[in-house]
Amino acid sequence: MGQRVAIALAPAHRPRLLIADEPATALDSIRESQIIRLFTRLRKEWGIGIRFVSHDEAMLRGITGRPVRMPYAQGSRHSYGRFTA
Repeated sequence: MGQRVAIALAPAHRPRLLIADEPATALDSIRESQIIRLFTRLRKEWGIGIRFVSHDEAMLRGITGRPVRMPYAQGSRHSYGRFTA
């Protein structure tokens, strides 16, 4: 619930750049679709730049079509890179 509240409040101040770090993590597929549509609409209608960070490459491909893989960072708790769009 807190995650959805944070996502709802994030665009309230009309930022020029919104960083969405794992915005759909732990959400069911319906909520994930709603969040992705919201971000897509914000980008198109308000001109907000959005940097998505996620481990879900398929989700990012649905948004941008060209995700960028960030290399594994030494000291990271993950043994794999993260994707950003």
